Amino acid sequence: MRRLDRDERDEEDARETRGLLALAFVLALALVASYLVDQLRKEGIIEDCLLAGRVNCDALLDGH
Repeated sequence: MRRLDRDERDEEDARETRGLLALAFVLALALVASYLVDQLRKEGIIEDCLLAGRVNCDALLDGH
């Protein structure tokens, strides 16, 4: 295995940093998407309840 010179090491470090930043971005995006899906699901439950003519639909979310 050959030794890397300083420029090659710097380039490899920069590549690893970009990879970690991309991974962190994708993880943050997945968390935001998960939160949005959960909120839309809750809104859908309340909307279905209200459209069915029921009252006190907020109580449905207490069990979730």
